[in-house]
Amino acid sequence: MCRAWRPESPPTHPEVINDEFAEGGLHRLSIIGSLREGFETLNRKLWLLLFPVLLDLWLWLGPEISGKPVLHRLVTAFLKSARQLQPGDWYKGTEKLLASMEGVNLSMLLANELVGLPSFVATATKLPMPDSWHRTVFAVHTPLGLVVVLFGLFVIGLFISALFYKIAVVALLQGNDQLPSPGKFAKGVVNAWLQSFLFTIILFVGIMTLAVPMSFGVAFITLISPSLGMGSMGFFLMLLSWAIVIVLFFLAFSIEAVVWDDINILDGMRRSITVVNRYFWATLGFLVLSNVLVLGFSVIWKRLTFSPAGVAVSIIGNAYIGVGVALAGLIFYKSRYTMIFEEKLAESMEKALGDGGKSLDE
Repeated sequence: MCRAWRPESPPTHPEVINDEFAEGGLHRLSIIGSLREGFETLNRKLWLLLFPVLLDLWLWLGPEISGKPVLHRLVTAFLKSARQLQPGDWYKGTEKLLASMEGVNLSMLLANELVGLPSFVATATKLPMPDSWHRTVFAVHTPLGLVVVLFGLFVIGLFISALFYKIAVVALLQGNDQLPSPGKFAKGVVNAWLQSFLFTIILFVGIMTLAVPMSFGVAFITLISPSLGMGSMGFFLMLLSWAIVIVLFFLAFSIEAVVWDDINILDGMRRSITVVNRYFWATLGFLVLSNVLVLGFSVIWKRLTFSPAGVAVSIIGNAYIGVGVALAGLIFYKSRYTMIFEEKLAESMEKALGDGGKSLDE
């Protein structure tokens, strides 16, 4: 059974729970309960859909930023060198992949899937446009300009996500008299923005730490036996993929911890690992069910994109599912971490009372 959690006094330990967010009235909810509470909150606050809907409308109808001039030169130079070093047909698959990258709208970086808003347009291809609608295309012509644009769009996307998640926390706290002040809210947004950026850097460095040694291993094996090298490449890629999945699983609630408690990303990662380790199967069930919901409905949304009206419906439907799941994730993390805190608090009080009893006996 679920019972309401309302502590007699706000916890003050800096390593446990931010006291302004502690008395949110959240329940010890099950997996289904967390999802239900997330969608019920969204049904009461449908304005939260504005964030992903406006973002998708911008990505769909707004100006397109293209890096094709730079990417085309880079792809051409790479393939020319590859053919000279190792003639044959091996590069044709890579050629098609690189060529497809030339037509990517760089604005899609505003929808960061790792810590960003749910976006339908960022995952769809060749969406129909309204009649007589013409998109402006801004082309980037220099490598330095491409780097600046990529970095700028990525950082802006992280800021949009940080703002959305902090507003989502406020939406969950409304009615509980524990809302942060405007100044504290603004600091929280900036902190969530910076910590999200650091989180992506940490993940990138971690992946590179695994990928680089594996690449050298594949290269060494290829020098000995090219056929064995190709086989080992698949094996190492599988190992790398599984390693990434495991890491992302244990760090699944890092951003939720940051936006709830205004902490740094290292503490957020530590708290996420604590929650996942303590409630492993519940976390696995929640993440699997959440992804089934998002991916399952995405199949429906993509089948509606035969017309501009269908695209609009898909954008709204995807936003509804995505925001509901995001709210459920915030609730699931907070309720589980609160339970861990209560248990540790009870143990500490029991120990303190025990030590006090011993002192009296002495």
